[in-house]
Amino acid sequence: MKDSKSIKADTLDFIFEYIKDAPEKQLLSAERLDNKVIQILSVATILIGLIGLAVDRTKINNIMIIPLIFIVLSYVAVVVVSSFHLRAKTFHRSVHADTLWNKCWNSEIIGIKHSLVTDIAKAYKYNKNVLYIKTKTLYFSLVALGIEGFLIGILILFSFLVA
Repeated sequence: MKDSKSIKADTLDFIFEYIKDAPEKQLLSAERLDNKVIQILSVATILIGLIGLAVDRTKINNIMIIPLIFIVLSYVAVVVVSSFHLRAKTFHRSVHADTLWNKCWNSEIIGIKHSLVTDIAKAYKYNKNVLYIKTKTLYFSLVALGIEGFLIGILILFSFLVA
């Protein structure tokens, strides 16, 4: 870590202004990803409910059981991946309102900014990994939803052919 005396003040000012809101922007991105997963979970639930409306249960035969099993498995996959995605995770933010005055009241501004930039950089790196995992779980839940929708389409088609 650099000594705050060897840091160029204008460079530090630029970096601080550029990244000061980065953790908050990452948190907003995480919330948007969460909302998308909630929408996917809602659609998956509605789709599985379509089976009850679209397929006459009295006319289900052995061929139709196979898609039904995979539809349920796809729905379970959406639920499990969505639950993993939405579980509580610590998100690092760079908020120092409660400690900045108490710890830094007699420090040089350049040292305080350097400390804040270092903290924001650490938070960004940590949050980047959280967002990567959220992006992957969003992708997997979308794939499972696609499989579920496709299989429901096949099941509905079979139910019309059998009828």
